[in-house]
Amino acid sequence: MGAWGLSLFQCDLDFDILLELNEETGLEKLEKVAGKVAAKYADAARRRMAENAKLREGPSFEDVGAKHHHLPGPPPKQKPDEINYSLYAKLCSDPEKVRTYLDASGTLSSFLRRLHKWMLDCRPGGLCDESLLHDCWGPGYRYCLTGACAMTLGAKLSEAERSIMRKYYKDVGFMRDAVKQLEKALEGYVNGKPWDFGSKGLEDTMRDGGAKEEDQLFPGLGMFNTWAPDHGRRKPEMQRLRAMVKNQIAKQRPTPEQIAEYMETLSFDGYSKKTSTPSTTSTPTAKKQDWPNDVCGGCGAKKRHDGEELDNCSKCLKRKYCSRKCQKDDWKAHKLVCTVARPNNVCGSCGAEQREDGGELNYCSRCKVRRYCSVQCQKDDWKTHKEVCKVA
Repeated sequence: MGAWGLSLFQCDLDFDILLELNEETGLEKLEKVAGKVAAKYADAARRRMAENAKLREGPSFEDVGAKHHHLPGPPPKQKPDEINYSLYAKLCSDPEKVRTYLDASGTLSSFLRRLHKWMLDCRPGGLCDESLLHDCWGPGYRYCLTGACAMTLGAKLSEAERSIMRKYYKDVGFMRDAVKQLEKALEGYVNGKPWDFGSKGLEDTMRDGGAKEEDQLFPGLGMFNTWAPDHGRRKPEMQRLRAMVKNQIAKQRPTPEQIAEYMETLSFDGYSKKTSTPSTTSTPTAKKQDWPNDVCGGCGAKKRHDGEELDNCSKCLKRKYCSRKCQKDDWKAHKLVCTVARPNNVCGSCGAEQREDGGELNYCSRCKVRRYCSVQCQKDDWKTHKEVCKVA
């Protein structure tokens, strides 16, 4: 589910699918014939670390996008534990052998035909749900990813197969930069000439300072996560991500507004049809419009519908709204910052600067940031403060 960039081969989903593609195209059997000794990984994370190490060891490219590269000559005889056949050239120990196998056996074309049949079954009235065709876990995404992998090897792609890729690649779940890469490749790819998409591995991306800030999930926290096509779909990974964000917030002390954005990102439901999905053609975002405080926080209107001045939120007195509906629609996000708009050097509930007995304010025992003049004020504020406290 994780991702470190918006390009092809920069998310866990692509590599998870790649493992399945390698098996379904017979590369695992080809490895056994070559005498490969199966690598033993304690878990998927260890496997991904090994894959990223291979990407780091491979050639480095300065530009993202359209250019050919030439595969090296036949590799020296490999040890059994060094054999690794993959559709993605940067992870393949013998790209020339894999390309020859795909071209000569017709395996690639046969596999793409099966995927295309699955895609046709997703049409209205077909055997599958129509929405699957446009989903990152569906056949369209796999078809285009398989074609992209074949290009890295220089394998043969027929004009019919490229036409299918051209028809679907913009609408099957790829991220913004991946769409641009596929567009360039479909214009310039030549059979027999391996294509370099220029996608950086995780370690190279981290070394270069990570993705652009506007593409990051949690800007300001020092984390490298970006939107992934399947963001929000795997609950165990989302739970681990929440724990990581919680630890970083405690260290970095971001603003309440930033915390609200982080919370909305963490609550993103990748399965909900009502929730917007990461964009493929612009900077990906699942966040609602963040209107400034001088216009309606729900719709951006400058006046109420009757022409009168906007009403202030009765709690923080900063956020403005043109109607109760807009205020209600915005509350899920606004409540995360509504009470924390009060500075942390006064009581978080009533604004008092000291306790009733004249003593200093007490800190929230959980986040050690929010302060209160009494137990009652803390109880009154807890309903909204807990949304921030659990990640502070």
